[in-house]
Amino acid sequence: MRKLGIIPVLTKKIEKWASYFPVSHYLLGIYYNKKVKREIELSDICNEDRVLCIGGGSVPCTALEIMKRTGASVDIVDLDPVAVRNSKRLIEKLDLDDKINVIQARGEEVDPRGFTVIHVALQAYPHDQILKNILFKLSEGARILLRSPKESLNKVYSTLNQVYPTGEYQCVEKEYGKGAAVLLFIDPEGGNEDEESFTIYSGNTAGISNSMAG
Repeated sequence: MRKLGIIPVLTKKIEKWASYFPVSHYLLGIYYNKKVKREIELSDICNEDRVLCIGGGSVPCTALEIMKRTGASVDIVDLDPVAVRNSKRLIEKLDLDDKINVIQARGEEVDPRGFTVIHVALQAYPHDQILKNILFKLSEGARILLRSPKESLNKVYSTLNQVYPTGEYQCVEKEYGKGAAVLLFIDPEGGNEDEESFTIYSGNTAGISNSMAG
């Protein structure tokens, strides 16, 4: 398991504290608003979409912003049981639990079928394994938004080429901040993997293991 840098670690601690105060997501959201707005435009998210956010943290600003701006229903998976608990509490206090569902699950095992947009957070890991799981199973026409440090994109493209050696995918990079980038992938035919995996059902968290999503 890789070690997180100092910024993600501090962010995680701040978010856990902030999750106790509903107003805090507005303050933290200032950092995410512009970035999420661009991602929504890039992937053309609308209220008919069903969005899966892998890696939500204690204050799921991205999921909240996507829901607020588009009206889309959002499911969040995260590894950290404390983050899942904090996120659920915050969403309930905001009276949004009918629009946003949170579960604990592995990002590299979760079933993305049925979702039209999959958003992978920067702190979700391992990116390559999560992406490979998504690519094998996603629904036809689904879009993937991946936040990744610029230098990590070589591994991302390597994963894409392993799954789709013929190059049947579309990618668009957008730079944000210090070398960070967003990758948009559109699968024209959908995945073909039949192996069992965790399935998300809105409002139902039964049968989910206490393991990682990233």
